[in-house]
Amino acid sequence: MNLAVSLLLVALAAVLLGAAAAKTFAAWRGRLTWPDPTLAGVPIPSGVVIVVEAVAAGSVVAVPAPRSAAAVLAVAYAVLSFAAIRLRGRTCACFGVSSSVVGPGHIAGTAAACLAACVIAVAAPGWGLPVGVRAATLVVIAAAAVIGPVIRNSRRTARARAAEAAAVDPARLVSATGIVVLTQAECPRCAALHVLLDGMIDDRLIQFIDHDADADLPEHIVSGRHSWADYVAAHRELARDAFPCAVAVDPAGRPVGRPRWGILHITRLVETYLQARTLQPVSR
Repeated sequence: MNLAVSLLLVALAAVLLGAAAAKTFAAWRGRLTWPDPTLAGVPIPSGVVIVVEAVAAGSVVAVPAPRSAAAVLAVAYAVLSFAAIRLRGRTCACFGVSSSVVGPGHIAGTAAACLAACVIAVAAPGWGLPVGVRAATLVVIAAAAVIGPVIRNSRRTARARAAEAAAVDPARLVSATGIVVLTQAECPRCAALHVLLDGMIDDRLIQFIDHDADADLPEHIVSGRHSWADYVAAHRELARDAFPCAVAVDPAGRPVGRPRWGILHITRLVETYLQARTLQPVSR
């Protein structure tokens, strides 16, 4: 019985540790969708939630008594249940590796975890696993919960984007007015792409749009306010919450071809566009 209870507590903690790791990984990649939940009207940054989840998860290793560790986890899951109810219907990377719409499943899952932790906090016997085994099990389960979906999503995304990148038609790019690049704040890849493209293409032919994930429209347009850049800015779904993203557009602001993601594919798009303009110049 002690062994089963200990494994359950470690599993509950591993979910929190995995969630904290997933948010950290998403923030590092510039893909963390965070709707700024509030507590008593005060916005809660993602960093605070990450730290709280990690500390709560560590209770199964650091706290000597299983009942105390269970109480810590119960409080953590109670807060998550409240957050899930408040954020229902909104897109957030709060409960998993990738962004998703918060729904009944998130509410039920966090509530069930809270209930299980409460029961253990009331009736748990002693630990059934040594502290070293608990720590190792915690890390293994959390890593599996994060790495598995990340690998699966990365492979699926890579296949889709490779197919899209192979579909670039230089002839279609002749009608394009320029390139729109959608970026996001605190995205290292976006900053690197900006430096790479600086000087590679005339500023009149490219527009960088800083996309604020928490706003209905991008917060600002970094260089210029041409009509076609404004048009693309209104299409938030263009980037699919993945940055950097680029697309060629015509004088009316309509996308010419499919969007491209990643430094390599965006650079190829720019090179192909410049080549098309050189080989078949058109009046603009």
